[in-house]
Amino acid sequence: MRCEICGEERAATKILTDGVEFRVCERCSRFGKEIRRAPPAPRSSVREPDRDILPGYAGKIRRARESRGMSFKELAKELAVKQTVLEKVERGKMLPDKGLLKKLERFFKIELHGVVSSGESLRKDIPEATLGDLAVVKKR
Repeated sequence: MRCEICGEERAATKILTDGVEFRVCERCSRFGKEIRRAPPAPRSSVREPDRDILPGYAGKIRRARESRGMSFKELAKELAVKQTVLEKVERGKMLPDKGLLKKLERFFKIELHGVVSSGESLRKDIPEATLGDLAVVKKR
């Protein structure tokens, strides 16, 4: 490949000059900052299937908490989580993040996430939105 500055045959270095990348020879590399790219991380050959929060997660959490006779306040203190977050998760108003999900699964020894088939849905009572629900049409 040719140097994009002087035209020499051996351009082996990439530099950045004024926000533009150039492939240059060793002599012209002084005109910019050398770009060094890290080698790509090795890919894992085994891919774990996508795991989602299972439908009915809120009821499982509520039953597990009630079976232990715990209040929201006690559970929040035990898991180091805000009480209001636990209340919303248990009522199905909020999905737990990965950290909280793991804490709940470990603490109660229950499974809250797994492979969800395309036919299952977390909220069956909510109709799917259409473009008409979102768009505001202006009249001419």
